[in-house]
Amino acid sequence: MMESVLNEAERKITLLEEKIDYRFEDRQLAFDAITHSSFQNEHKGMAVSNERLEFLGDAVLEIVISEHLRLLHTQSNHLFNEIFCVVLIAVVTA
Repeated sequence: MMESVLNEAERKITLLEEKIDYRFEDRQLAFDAITHSSFQNEHKGMAVSNERLEFLGDAVLEIVISEHLRLLHTQSNHLFNEIFCVVLIAVVTA
């Protein structure tokens, strides 16, 4: 049973690596990252729960999304300003 669980986890990690074109240096860390706390509770000492990595991942996603939204907002303000200037020039010169 335990060996089949490990083989399945290893297969899934390998598939993930192929999809994202990246090789994990620390396969145990990759295994921990995909391990739910319920599995960890049932299989003591086999893996660490992913909760600390989940917290870190959430923080990284928050930073990336916040920066993306900030850039979108900045770009939309520049676009609005450019359109406003064109309309203002058209009104003034008309």
